[in-house]
This record gives sequence, structure tokens and C-alpha cells, in this order.
Amino acid sequence: RIPKAPNDSTLSAAQIINQQNASSGMWAFSEGLEVCYLVVLFYLLWPILFNAVGHLPKLWESSRKA
Repeated sequence: RIPKAPNDSTLSAAQIINQQNASSGMWAFSEGLEVCYLVVLFYLLWPILFNAVGHLPKLWESSRKA
């Protein structure tokens, strides 16, 4: 079935709410996947960023000596 355009007034408010309720689980699942992806990404990138920031003073010191 082809969904109606948003400005088409043939759908009642109850039909619109039912359609939103039917797809809310899919939206919640996809947002949960996005959160899981970002948590894993930050978990893996945190040590790399921490070590890079830790090496900055050494790099600045070596550039001053050169």
C-alpha cells in the first residue's frame, strides 16, 4: 500500500496514530542500534585519543629543541 501524502486529509487522526504506533518499535530499535554503535566506537577510540594527547607535550618539547 502506498502511504498518503502528509497534506492529504483522507486519513483520520486515529489512522495516523495507529500507523505511528505500528512503526515506533522499528524506530526505537534503530535508535538503540545507533547508541550501541556510538558506545562501542567511543570505547575503542578513547585509548587512542588519550595516548595521542599524552604524547603532545613530548612533541612540543622536541619541536622547541629543533
